Amino acid sequence: MMSKKYSIKDEEIIDLNGLKIVVTANELEASEHRGISAYTKNLVKTLSNAGAEVWLLTEFYTPYTSKKFNNKKINFVNLSYILEFLSKGFTKKPEQLNTVLKNFSLLRYFLNIKDYIFKLFTLFRLKEYPNRKLKFIKNVQYDSPYSRLDRMDYLKYITGFISARKIYYSSLIRIILRIKSPVKIDLKDFDVVITSCPLNIRPINIKHYIQTIHDLIPLEHSPYPYMDSVFLNRLNETINSKRLFISHTTKSKYDLFFDINSNHLDYQKDKSNTNFDKVAIQPPTLRISNQILISKSNDLVFNPQNINQKKQNYVEVLEKKNLYKYQYILFNASVDPRKNLSLILNAYNQSNLYKKNIRLCICGKIPNKQESKSILSVIKSSNGIISTGYVSEQIKSQLYLYALATINTSLIEGFGLPVFDASCLGLKSYVSDCFSHHEIHDLFDFSDFVNIIKLKNFQGWIRSLNSISPIEADFEEIAQYRISRYKLYEKRIEKEFLYSLNSLIKSN
Repeated sequence: MMSKKYSIKDEEIIDLNGLKIVVTANELEASEHRGISAYTKNLVKTLSNAGAEVWLLTEFYTPYTSKKFNNKKINFVNLSYILEFLSKGFTKKPEQLNTVLKNFSLLRYFLNIKDYIFKLFTLFRLKEYPNRKLKFIKNVQYDSPYSRLDRMDYLKYITGFISARKIYYSSLIRIILRIKSPVKIDLKDFDVVITSCPLNIRPINIKHYIQTIHDLIPLEHSPYPYMDSVFLNRLNETINSKRLFISHTTKSKYDLFFDINSNHLDYQKDKSNTNFDKVAIQPPTLRISNQILISKSNDLVFNPQNINQKKQNYVEVLEKKNLYKYQYILFNASVDPRKNLSLILNAYNQSNLYKKNIRLCICGKIPNKQESKSILSVIKSSNGIISTGYVSEQIKSQLYLYALATINTSLIEGFGLPVFDASCLGLKSYVSDCFSHHEIHDLFDFSDFVNIIKLKNFQGWIRSLNSISPIEADFEEIAQYRISRYKLYEKRIEKEFLYSLNSLIKSN
């Protein structure tokens, strides 16, 4: 049975026709699309399907303003620029940002970087973005090549783009320089602004400003010193907006941090009944459809040789090992310290899974840096561990569909999308005992699939892995069941997500 907490009337129809909504595109501008990018795509899809005009706020520059050409021609060319930038993105590396923050006050740092001082002076002029300085680019796609790219599948839900040059960069630098006031942007022709994550940007001349808060992890777990100050400044700005939390765990921590009607942490206590706060569980993020099914006699799921890797220098996709249907367990995450990958690597190597011909698949990029050397060494030396690197959404979805189980050993999570996605499929998960995993366990019928293990109980992890056995059944029948279940939950949760968005948008 589905939890009453997320239940709405089936006949209720939510119509957002006539609303012009701006969604921030800062996460979609990254070279790698991770959890918040998936949230942003879900957000624009849900809003668009409900009838709203959805515009993306981008900091990418559009060059053409010439009076020699009419607006239609200029829009056509500027749109190509925006889509090209979005299709490639740029790398945002926390460790690099940490270096910038640490050395920002040193004059030698500015002198070593060509034209950096010039850019700094430019930023002082970008403390405000008047409406007349913004560029509004309609998404007129006749036969756009970008719409066929895997990472750009959200384009069909986008009405247009708002180009505010370097707005996210400017807001970051203002934090670094300890300028208290946020960047202001005049969006007078729009009704709602929704951020994909906390930002120190303040829209003016709009009716509703909603900030999405995924977690407080930069304040709770700080492998990169000085990053916490950046996040704290962004989080402080959410006090001046409506707030959309992606989990009750996150909202409870937020209330505790800001001392909002809370003196203890309890994710089960619903404190979201205000005009400014709402908890909304986002729809699952996998691309599951009947078209994903493979009808090959050898049951091959993943072949590294078919993956277009930009760089194959990190252990050559770890010896080009193959994966077969229902012969592997899945660890899906972009690897960083809080994911605690070393625990599951050691547990797998001490389990009997390899003797059962069951592999461990690590799906996600493993950074080629000093702290990853031990992880890469373990993976390379183990015949049963396979690393895919960063893969497309389609390949990731396929890996989920044919897995025996998923594993998540995170020290902390804001919600835990990999566990949530697996539960929607009806795929068993063996997960750490952080609060967010308990919350997922208590949703709908997910307790049947989410197995919580204490992180300190190493032998418990080994026993859990040893309990996993190969499937002896019709492979395609299992896949069809998972697809049907996923589609049911996807539809239901998306409706409930929209209901939460609508109530927050229309609250006074």
